Amino acid sequence: MSGIYLHIPFCKQACHYCNFHFSTNLDRESAVIDAICREIQMRKDFLPTKKIETLYLGGGTPSVISEESLKNLIAELSEVYDLSSLREFTLEANPDDITVENLEMWKEVGVNRFSLGVQSFFDEELEYMNRAHSSSQSYKSIDLIRKARFANFSIDLIYGGHLTSSGMMLMNIHEAVQLKIPHLSIYGMTVEEKTALHSFIQTGKMDPIPETKQAEQFSLVMEQMAEDGYEQYEISNYCKSKKYALHNTNYWKGASYVGFGPSAHSFNGEMRAWNISDNNAYVKAIDGGASYSKEERLSDKDKYNEYIMTGLRTKWGVNRAIVTNEFAAFADTFEAGLAQQLESKCIEEKEESFVLTQTGKLIADNVISELFAT
Repeated sequence: MSGIYLHIPFCKQACHYCNFHFSTNLDRESAVIDAICREIQMRKDFLPTKKIETLYLGGGTPSVISEESLKNLIAELSEVYDLSSLREFTLEANPDDITVENLEMWKEVGVNRFSLGVQSFFDEELEYMNRAHSSSQSYKSIDLIRKARFANFSIDLIYGGHLTSSGMMLMNIHEAVQLKIPHLSIYGMTVEEKTALHSFIQTGKMDPIPETKQAEQFSLVMEQMAEDGYEQYEISNYCKSKKYALHNTNYWKGASYVGFGPSAHSFNGEMRAWNISDNNAYVKAIDGGASYSKEERLSDKDKYNEYIMTGLRTKWGVNRAIVTNEFAAFADTFEAGLAQQLESKCIEEKEESFVLTQTGKLIADNVISELFAT
């Protein structure tokens, strides 16, 4: 089965660190939603199957769009795809959008999982990030989600920012554990170009974030999550009772998915596509029947590198038999890189696969690139 991703490119305000595509002008909501509905029809033959296992609304902030917009999107998808086997329907939401009324509406349209952008339980950190919510709203939103009988949800936390001490990071984790959150996505603060945070650092208003601080806090996160009984099944993702995020897990396992909306990406095993990251240009292209997306057909080398990159980020790792059978032309490259990383103790063999060690996870991008075919 395959997955569907909808990119909803709207937010109430711009977080200082975020470089995802979005607009704070919601006046264009109707036009963009209408264009996404038309794209669903235009790209209906991209996937090898019409049976869909996971549906993910990301952005942006999908929780800001109207009930009418959301229902129009689901109705359009239902016309083209078979959603009868849908196992997971995730909605990204911010704590300030969680209300009793919204929860009832989201449940009615089929949402069964939330990815909640908490980021921190400290108000000073939320202000530093320019988040639209407060810590008290985070606590209230989690309580409301539980009272509405949504058992499956996740929260995001961020470590390594200018204000984040190791003690604060551990307190954030402590709060999540005490709240019995079933799934956590915990990311290091990154400084991306064309963000306010990047500008603050470039102009000297803020100091660069030390890489050593990021590494130290990442180590603490991994150690504390393990102590608290959470399974680290991907570099930044932890859960209890195997409550994996199915949609994202399918990405990492190489399943096909189609993305709709400005900046959305698609992958069907043979081809990758990505939409333009401009709301007005996207709507204009859809309206005029012009090109709104670029595509590339994957070479055997691309497919091998993709398998290495996604596999090594997870607990399932990469399997020598798969490399030998499906990517034979790159088996020597794999073995040479593997031997080096085994020797440096950045990779270890576990249950017939090769996975990153904790040391390897600290420098994951470097380790993974050593196994790439160039």
